Amino acid sequence: MPDPIDTIDSACAQVSTPPVDNHFVGVPKSVRQTAPTFNVEIHMAGDMSAAALFIQQVAAKKGLCVTMSPQSYIYSGGREEGFRIGFINYPRFPKVGTEIIKQAEYLADWVADHIGQHSYSIVTPAETIWCSMRPGSLPPFGSELPELCQGVPT
Repeated sequence: MPDPIDTIDSACAQVSTPPVDNHFVGVPKSVRQTAPTFNVEIHMAGDMSAAALFIQQVAAKKGLCVTMSPQSYIYSGGREEGFRIGFINYPRFPKVGTEIIKQAEYLADWVADHIGQHSYSIVTPAETIWCSMRPGSLPPFGSELPELCQGVPT
């Protein structure tokens, strides 16, 4: 069984920054980069599998990288299953917070449309934004195709 310290150090060695000496024997030098922390999350009910497949298509065309995890929404009128989509300021390709928020807004609109969801929330470090897209309240999709989703089938 591998030593837990070696396993942790080995995993850390795969992360990026200028080489630093490591006091553990046999562990490669690592590179580390930092960026200001900025997390944004999309919270949406609906079919996580369909959303994940769509996001994977977007990621393949645009270089997007997000996390995704299941989430239950329990409220006074019932319960729905859904998911959370997470964005971070990834130090390898750092962005300013407004860029991350805009990317989340575009993706959330397109995912919601793709899976037939009419509302969602976006949580930023400063505020929570609730978005509602009831039928007829938006221009037809494709009339103003966001750059993030150009070329992705809807």
